Amino acid sequence: MNVGKKLLITGFEPFGGDSTNNSWEIAQATVAYWEDQGNSDFEIVCEELPVSWGDAKSALTNAVIQHNPSHLVCLGLDGGVQKHLLFEAVARNEACPMKDNYDEYYEEGQKADVPIDKRLEQTYLSTLPKTWLYSQFADSFDQPESTNAGGYLCNFVFFHAMTLFPEIQEKGFIHVGEGEVAKEAGVKVLTALAHHFNQELVV
Repeated sequence: MNVGKKLLITGFEPFGGDSTNNSWEIAQATVAYWEDQGNSDFEIVCEELPVSWGDAKSALTNAVIQHNPSHLVCLGLDGGVQKHLLFEAVARNEACPMKDNYDEYYEEGQKADVPIDKRLEQTYLSTLPKTWLYSQFADSFDQPESTNAGGYLCNFVFFHAMTLFPEIQEKGFIHVGEGEVAKEAGVKVLTALAHHFNQELVV
């Protein structure tokens, strides 16, 4: 599949009784800011994913098919982020025994962590430009980077992002904090990342 000059950003629907999810708020705000700036040689699009073991994978896949992106950044909310953003370096092949927004486990009656896909490796590394991000935005990212995105839907989507789309060379996951300051930092970092990706494609 030939990919376009485009960054796809995904965020999640609200969960845990919240009315909003900052990952989705940041994704939408980034697209709006990019369009307001009149950038036409590289596109940013976003899609909201359900907090659902049964539907998140297909929603991500459908988004990639629809938008045909050259780059993919998945976002998720983590209230424990100390600064504004947390780079997730490793996707793990495991799903925890926690119910989703729709009162479902990954496996019915699940009591412990289980593999997402027994046929695949245990870990996959992000291919986003971590060194560049930390050199440009050290004040926005927690340090060091995280090597465990948890076993819930964030890691689940991260794992599928890394294993399903070989045509997308640079892809990965970033956790975002709560509140407006984290939202502003997220938009700033993602728009700069889009410029960085575009320059790579031009070269």
